[in-house]
Amino acid sequence: MIEVENTLNPKRKKLLHTLRENYWELIELDEEGKDWVFDCKWIIESRREHYGMKVFLYFFLNGHQHEEIDEVVAAYPCDAQPEAYSSEGAMDFRKGKFERDLNLFIERLQELRTRI
Repeated sequence: MIEVENTLNPKRKKLLHTLRENYWELIELDEEGKDWVFDCKWIIESRREHYGMKVFLYFFLNGHQHEEIDEVVAAYPCDAQPEAYSSEGAMDFRKGKFERDLNLFIERLQELRTRI
């Protein structure tokens, strides 16, 4: 996945590094179904408790007004794809919110990891 990392914008790269620091690994990047709102899905896998447990991260755009994502939502693989901008635990990537929301988002992932 190193080749994917080289193509990421700075906020996505920061998210990826923070995931790794918290024992999550990006195992797949899926762009199927990409449209004006949905950008892509990352499949991440736990490398700590519940080793191998997968979580999907759905990336949403605000139209194509911005080159980077506006929001990411975490869900279990068995859950339906969440709607853009309507999910609890979503992380806002817009200016001024990313740094604040990043730690909260990682805490939410930890909660998902320990719920099983």
